[in-house]
Amino acid sequence: MWGIAAALFLLCDPVSACDAGVTWGEKTGAKLGVSSRAMGGRPNTANWPKAMRKRHAASKNVSDGDSWPHGADATSYSHTMSWKKMSPKEGGNVFISLMLDEGCGGGYIGAQMHADQNKMFTDWAIWDWDGYNNTVPLSKDCVRYDGEGHGTQCGVDVQGKMNFNWTMDVPYTWNVSLVMGNSSGAHFKATITNEATGEVIPAGEIWTGHPKGEKANCSRLLVGGGGFQECFSGGNFTNIAEVKGPIFRGVEGHPADVMPTNFTDCYMHNSCYAKTAKADCRNETTTHCLRPKCKIPTQTFMTGKVPIPDAMIPPWDHNPEIKPSNDCWFAETTGLNGGEEPAYWGMPIMDDKLSNDGQRRVCCGYCLADPKCVGVDLYGDRCSLRHNTSTSAPITFVKGAFATTAILPMRSTRVQPGQAPVLAVADAVVI
Repeated sequence: MWGIAAALFLLCDPVSACDAGVTWGEKTGAKLGVSSRAMGGRPNTANWPKAMRKRHAASKNVSDGDSWPHGADATSYSHTMSWKKMSPKEGGNVFISLMLDEGCGGGYIGAQMHADQNKMFTDWAIWDWDGYNNTVPLSKDCVRYDGEGHGTQCGVDVQGKMNFNWTMDVPYTWNVSLVMGNSSGAHFKATITNEATGEVIPAGEIWTGHPKGEKANCSRLLVGGGGFQECFSGGNFTNIAEVKGPIFRGVEGHPADVMPTNFTDCYMHNSCYAKTAKADCRNETTTHCLRPKCKIPTQTFMTGKVPIPDAMIPPWDHNPEIKPSNDCWFAETTGLNGGEEPAYWGMPIMDDKLSNDGQRRVCCGYCLADPKCVGVDLYGDRCSLRHNTSTSAPITFVKGAFATTAILPMRSTRVQPGQAPVLAVADAVVI
């Protein structure tokens, strides 16, 4: 059951993860006079792993007033994946998947690339509705699981037999379809099609029972769901995979396939100069292609020696071992408003094992390592660095902000008028 264990492990504490947002903003329904259908209750995500709840929320990115057919009922789902590169061949373990909600449960479907000779495991999971064990395996490729959430999980290697050989740079189409449904629940079936040979590989069947007393329509696949990439082991490697879709069919009142109208790219940067560089020396990014340039909206997931925007790289990249410092003014129960937080790296997260004083000193160290930092708003373990820009609001201080510490580097006491305001010494607490 290595495939199951790995899937659950990687969701617990992955080395890194890149989640790409998706927008379903078609207006076709309004033109046809079809309004958004009653949802009949969404899958209850309370028992889901924290990371997946976050992704589930992010995948519901919808333009205001333009939400149809996002959330509409479909009867068939598919996406096509081509794994383009894994270098070196045994470089690392990567999971690329898409969120997918069924009417009385929800989860994801995708593939894991394992470092041992490019072996691939597919993984389709439906979590139970919170408080109910309502998902049931209907085929030998599926099992019940518990631990990181609980529900039913399917995959062509769920039996540990490796009966599916992955071929690089060949498109494979994942499909989940509604087989039948009634008031007691719904039956879903998944397949994988090798688009080069036409071979159709069974990937599991699941029954989602109706949670008694809940308002829910089990017999549907919900239009929506964003993609994500997780690297859960391995060192310095380069990985590239392409995902076309997702595509939903069987949406009432919609004459064609329902596909995303936009994606939000994801970027992550890990310094190659840190002590942990052997495990983290890679960047992650997604790029996208939309209609009409691409017939099917496409995302490309990349990790390793891949380019990212310069704005992604923090000023301490070449000297990432931040040194804790007292060379700042500290004002407890004081908040910081105004200024501008750098978009990608402007909120380092402090180690929650540090004492409050330790977190303050480390946060001061981050500000000193950033030449443009004129102040910091530290709340709990979040160190929000602030810059003064021509478009940012003037920095002001809010007294009585619970659990918040305002931090100014000592250099801020010598700034010119009109730049960062300075706390009076009498208002500051030096540690």
